[in-house]
Amino acid sequence: MKTSRVAAVVPVLASLVGCSMLSPGLLPVRPVDSGPFAAAVEAGSGAVGKVSGQSCGGGTVVGTAFFVGDRLAVTAAHVVGGARRVEVRFDTGVINAEVIGRDPGEDTALLRLASAPRQTPLTLTAAPLNVGAEVVMLGYPIPQPGLVITGARITAVNETARLDGQLLTNLIAADAEVPVGTSGGPIIDAAGTVQAMANASMPGRGGRDSSATVTLAIPAERLAAKVAAWRDNPALGCG
Repeated sequence: MKTSRVAAVVPVLASLVGCSMLSPGLLPVRPVDSGPFAAAVEAGSGAVGKVSGQSCGGGTVVGTAFFVGDRLAVTAAHVVGGARRVEVRFDTGVINAEVIGRDPGEDTALLRLASAPRQTPLTLTAAPLNVGAEVVMLGYPIPQPGLVITGARITAVNETARLDGQLLTNLIAADAEVPVGTSGGPIIDAAGTVQAMANASMPGRGGRDSSATVTLAIPAERLAAKVAAWRDNPALGCG
């Protein structure tokens, strides 16, 4: 693992995003062994980039995106907001990108990169996640200068939450936090396959400590459907 680029697999303090309606946690919080993920993180971290720019209204755009091939990168819809163009900083440099698809109801967006990063794209799985599965989240939280890796365990696969006024259903929940800036980052398994995309951090519910947080994420199968639907779209206008 490139220790100069990534942090250890540990919980990171997060800021709250939106307002949730979560069912009780199904598993207690337990540490995740980072060892089995070292090779996957080493191979896939270069495909994860830091998103920055300005929305059409002048607001700041910040978050994470990941390269999925054919000059396409996936991120969260709330990351790009009303922006038409953004920048994505990969290991190999900064690449300009246009927003070609955005669905706030699924909190998913697709970027077309001006050029392909010199990295192997990440693969979106079609296989469902199981409760109890161990994963890692990759992203660029504020104000960390580099990529941060956070270990987590899947606690539910059918959560419902209201995020920025949008009701999202059948979300994945994991027993870790999403720091601000990590939204849009991939959640991968030990094989390096994308299982979901992180999009929010919410306070625990049910049997959890009220100070604990969970990550909510969009399943990879739904991300793949959006990529297929949007990949040939022209760039979106402002708004």
